Amino acid sequence: MPLITINIWRGRTVEQKRRLVKEITDTVADTLDCPRDAVHIIINEQS
Repeated sequence: MPLITINIWRGRTVEQKRRLVKEITDTVADTLDCPRDAVHIIINEQS
């Protein structure tokens, strides 16, 4: 189960974060040959 932590500055829209999560999930799942639902992503927003 891949676990990815992302630190970004505040101010991104929900749509931007959703797209980021989708793109990273797809890439990790394809690269590691694992199911997409096994990829977990944590977004930490910094102020």
